[in-house]
Amino acid sequence: MKKLLNPNLLVLLVVICFGIFLFLILKQDESMPTLLEVSESEVDGYLENYTLDANYEMLDFFITDDKLLYYALLQKEESGMLLRITKTQDGYYTNQTSLWELSNDPISILELDSNNHHSSKLLVGIVKESSIETVSFLEENNKEIEFLIQGKSGFIQPIDESIIEVKAFDKMNKKLWDSGNIYE
Repeated sequence: MKKLLNPNLLVLLVVICFGIFLFLILKQDESMPTLLEVSESEVDGYLENYTLDANYEMLDFFITDDKLLYYALLQKEESGMLLRITKTQDGYYTNQTSLWELSNDPISILELDSNNHHSSKLLVGIVKESSIETVSFLEENNKEIEFLIQGKSGFIQPIDESIIEVKAFDKMNKKLWDSGNIYE
């Protein structure tokens, strides 16, 4: 059988392809800005102008463990907004916004998928019923998580799996609301 390619030529082609691939990866990383750690006090100043101009009320915030992302939950009348804020050498940026109309339920919920800087999903809620003190939710993996609202009107909670049920309780632990199975 006749050889199609000289083994030395084949090695040379592989090395050239690998070099081009490596160059493209390095070039792509240079074009993306480097994210810096966010600071709660600096973001508060950045958001102050945003909330004043748009008449939004700040309800809650969440900073990821790596401190590269700051999520801010805002409300204006019957709409909720979740901002994802990052910091680069040039300053703070809002690079993703989720906007939704609030439901008639005592808690209006939004679930967000993960991204490359955040390993879990986020469950975001705006609490419209002032007597709600505790929120409990059940993930698809049957893990139940419960937390206090602590006088806030909203929450941002990291979750591992999609949520199948949310419940709300008053300070006497009486159930005030149950979403039922969300996927029915």
